[in-house]
Amino acid sequence: MEVEIPEQVDVLSQIYKIFEIDFNRPVYLFEGPLDSFLLKNSVANAGLSKGFPIEMPLRYWLDDDRDGRNKAISLLQEGEYVFLWDRFKREYGLPFRKKWDLNDIFIYGKENNIHFSGFDRFFSNNPMDIIDV
Repeated sequence: MEVEIPEQVDVLSQIYKIFEIDFNRPVYLFEGPLDSFLLKNSVANAGLSKGFPIEMPLRYWLDDDRDGRNKAISLLQEGEYVFLWDRFKREYGLPFRKKWDLNDIFIYGKENNIHFSGFDRFFSNNPMDIIDV
């Protein structure tokens, strides 16, 4: 006998680290699981096209690529918190790349003896900060 899995349960099962969330602290949402393993209280939803099935405040840390920037802009326009890659790259003097993500940041920092900290100050929900996406 085949049992049909409710859609809500199926969606939840695709969220990496969903059961490790501390709802009393900011929750970071990444596109992929590798980045979510690098930051406490973070989850990943396996891609930009996937939603998040729980209504709660999130901080979206999307990849710094064309699709990630476009999604970040639309989320900012909706009042959601997103990571401001351009502001971050300017402050730390990071070189141009077609794509950055949290994993890339840590690798670059290790190779160049740079310690990155205070990530929260690079999140905004102000639509005027679109220029820093």
